[in-house]
Amino acid sequence: MLCCRLLTLCTRHFGSVAAGEVRTFSTDDLPLLLIITRNRSTNELLLTLKGKLNLDEVMTSLVNSVDVFQEHQAADISDERERNARLAVKEEQDAAYQESLAKDRAKAEEKRVLQEQQLVEVMKEQETLRQAEEDEREKEAISKSLADLVPSEPNTSCKEPISNIRIRTPEGDTVVRRFIASSALQVLLNFVVSKGYHLEDYKVLTTFPRRDLTSDDIDTSKSLKDLNLFPQETVILESRK
Repeated sequence: MLCCRLLTLCTRHFGSVAAGEVRTFSTDDLPLLLIITRNRSTNELLLTLKGKLNLDEVMTSLVNSVDVFQEHQAADISDERERNARLAVKEEQDAAYQESLAKDRAKAEEKRVLQEQQLVEVMKEQETLRQAEEDEREKEAISKSLADLVPSEPNTSCKEPISNIRIRTPEGDTVVRRFIASSALQVLLNFVVSKGYHLEDYKVLTTFPRRDLTSDDIDTSKSLKDLNLFPQETVILESRK
């Protein structure tokens, strides 16, 4: 019974090799000293000392066992250092990869945001251009419609009082136009708009005294003569911007 338990314990804790060697011994070999070492996470039977050995033989065997154990231990330590070094390298590589990946993602996000901003700017520019073109077409239509409303310029043989108006444009040109003096100021303003100078963009100013003929204070239904724009006057077109 005792032998069976011993073999079971040897098998469980030291492996089948140790159990097999113990099984080969006889009672004449007792007492037995089993030298067990741990090699690479496993228990191994390193040496078996029989009871017939003298003290010197036992001590020599123990010293040799210590040497073997230290060799195994040194190998284990070396292996552990190598594993730790490989693990450190792998962790460093993983960290570098994650850092690189994070930078790539940040660059991609920055690029995406920039592209979205550029797209928004392009859309704004296109909308601004479209609106400007639409406004220009609308102004051209207004200019054309007002041109049809402006009475024809009276000829030199006209018997009615005539106002000679000199219009200085922002480009430095001068437009001379004759109007019947009894014509309303609105006729002059319509003529200015018909030439492409819209009143929301330009003021119509007299030289002396300086007056803004587009001001809300001016009654555009009054005649040129009543507003002292007779017999001649110079007006200046000044940009509101």
